[in-house]
Amino acid sequence: MATSNKTIKISVSIDEAMKLIAAAIDDKMVSVNRLQLPDNKVCIIAVYEKYYLRMGASSVATVTFDDIKGSVRVSCICAGTGTNFELGSNTNFQKLILDSLECITVNE
Repeated sequence: MATSNKTIKISVSIDEAMKLIAAAIDDKMVSVNRLQLPDNKVCIIAVYEKYYLRMGASSVATVTFDDIKGSVRVSCICAGTGTNFELGSNTNFQKLILDSLECITVNE
């Protein structure tokens, strides 16, 4: 089961946010796609994977970064690759990613 999509605004560049996430998680980025848009705007879709021993499978996070509306937005949704129930691993992975950006999150 997937987590609900959560979106936050941050006060640093997309590249800096990606570095903070990389430092926070101990597993890997599976894929990254960078879309260059008009007016020097950018949208990056990154897929991260984290293995959970208790689940015997991985949780996959799809994280979208964009600066289309001026400020940088980060959206995250996680889904498991294992059994039909995920024992909270998807929620934990999403929280780990978003918590890594907590110090640069902009309150709306």
